[in-house]
Amino acid sequence: MKETGISSFISLPNLFTFINSTLGLFAIYFIILDNLILSSRIVLLAIFFDSFDGFLARKKNIAAEFGKSFDSLSDIISFGVAPAFIFISSNNNSDVGILIGFTYVLCGLLRLSRFSILDTDEYIGLPITLGAIFVILIHLSNIPKYLGGIFVILTSLLFISSFRLKRPTKKGNSLVMASILFVFVSLVPETMIGQLSILLLIVLPIIFIFYLFRYPQS
Repeated sequence: MKETGISSFISLPNLFTFINSTLGLFAIYFIILDNLILSSRIVLLAIFFDSFDGFLARKKNIAAEFGKSFDSLSDIISFGVAPAFIFISSNNNSDVGILIGFTYVLCGLLRLSRFSILDTDEYIGLPITLGAIFVILIHLSNIPKYLGGIFVILTSLLFISSFRLKRPTKKGNSLVMASILFVFVSLVPETMIGQLSILLLIVLPIIFIFYLFRYPQS
């Protein structure tokens, strides 16, 4: 009989996923307390743990199916719900903000559901982690709200698009290294984080477009 106890699924990669989901819940908690800066920092920190769970799972091939499902469920908390409510709260809970935020979550959910049933080494649609990065940077940069809304709508549409992206490396080392950048951003003093976020909002889309041309869809 196949082992079904939770203890049989405990592994180092899944521990990192657990930390990711826990950080996502803390991010939501601080949104409730109206501390959006701290919530944003926590989401950026969660990115670090999310990059490591996949990296370790591929290295060790541990509890692959459970880990894939657990990772997707954790991602919708940390990189779907939390960023959406940061966006909604930063827009004073307006009707338009709520509509855009809910659209972001639902598109992210569709993207993760599609990913969970596909066996591929490619990204199909924008990874929800990248979407969360854009939403957090939009909030921290304090750009005009209408521009932020347009960015989030475009991000949502990219979630459910069908373009394919090759992973940066098979081992995922570059993803882990990139995640360290956002640990650094999460620790930057509040007086500097706005300027840094604006810089990253300019640089990251350029890198993304370059990557599209460097690794075109198959």
